Order: sequence, then structure tokens, then C-alpha cells
Amino acid sequence: LKSNGITALVGANGIGKSTLLKILMGFERADSGSVFWHNKEISKLSPGQRLTRGIGYLSQKSIAIPYLSVTDNLFLVPVDKTRKIEDEVRFRRVLLRRFSLTSVEKNKAATLSGGELRKLDLCLLVAQRPKLLLLDEPFAGLDPKTTRMIQRLIADLAKDNINTPDGGTTTEAPSAFVVVDHRIAELQTLCHHFILLSNGHVSFSGSKEAFFSNDRVERDFLGS
Repeated sequence: LKSNGITALVGANGIGKSTLLKILMGFERADSGSVFWHNKEISKLSPGQRLTRGIGYLSQKSIAIPYLSVTDNLFLVPVDKTRKIEDEVRFRRVLLRRFSLTSVEKNKAATLSGGELRKLDLCLLVAQRPKLLLLDEPFAGLDPKTTRMIQRLIADLAKDNINTPDGGTTTEAPSAFVVVDHRIAELQTLCHHFILLSNGHVSFSGSKEAFFSNDRVERDFLGS
């Protein structure tokens, strides 16, 4: 995977895209092969251990606790003990503003719209400072307007663009994303790199431009 930018993981239905993300995060075990992160094998590590090493995972199911408020959900995220508590509090307040959640911060997660809940899920993950985020169908169930909003948010995060109170930015955002989604048009707008799975193997890995100009990809996957 690229160490920065947004990578699309694509392939036919049932080819194993979501399963691969779960294997990378440690929710499922591979029949063979190993998972390496920064040149160290992490195949036997739990999802929690992988999270502490900088890998986050967003499934189609919300991770927010429905009966708690937006703020309470955010402040339940474990504190980084290497940082001052006031810095952690400040960072989380910054995230509420960055994800445009301040207007609903006292609302229970169960009362949020689909777009607001998806923003909260992303916010909860970014609060844990992962360097790689695995996103499994992040636009599922969202209307076009909300989809574009989430796309812009992900694109800004990939640029380390989290605004700070003094008008600057912080590099606390993830630097790399892997996105699984069935809507190729949305991925073409958002992603810089493409990986195509076919028959259990990577049949293409390269830039967006190379992907959409590749004759075999066009014939075997895009169907043009």
C-alpha cells in the first residue's frame, strides 16, 4: 500500500474486498500469507494491538454508542497517556469543529442523520490518531449530497488538513486510506491509486490514470 494518499480496493462482488480489510485489521485470519506493517509482521496481533500501532477500521456498522451524546462518545476514546490531558481535550474539541459536529455535540448518536453518524464514526477513529484508515463502504446508504461531503472530508484528512484554533493545521490526521466501495464514479473522484482483486490475486495496482486507461481492466472489470 502507498504510505500516503487514498487507495481504492476494487473487484467483482464477492471477490473478498471486505474480507481483506478485516484480515488487515485482525478481525479475520487468513488461510495463508502474512500481514506486515512498517516491515514488521503483525499477523498474530489483535485488532486492538493493530490500532495502537496506527491502523484504524471503519465498517458499515456505526461504532458510536447510540444512547450517548456525540461529545460523550468522543471523550470515551482512550486518552494518549504520552500527552497532556489538556492537549487531548483541545484536540478533541478541534475534531468536533473539523467534522462539523459542534451543532449536534449534545445530541445522542441514535438521533443523528446518516451523514452525521458517518462523520462521528470517522471522528472517533481519527481521535485515536491512526496513520492508516481502512474504510469499508463509507458511502453506503448516503444520499449524493452527503456522499460528496464525506468525500471532501476524507480528501482533506488525507492532506493532514485538520484545522487548529489558531487557524493553522495539525498533522494528527491519517496519511493513508484504503477505500472499498462499489461506486466506481465516486472512487474515481476521490482516490489516487487503484488495486484490482481478481480470482484471489491482485491483477492491477497503480495510479488512477493507469487504471482507467488499462485495456484489460476496461475489458474484464469496467465492462466497456
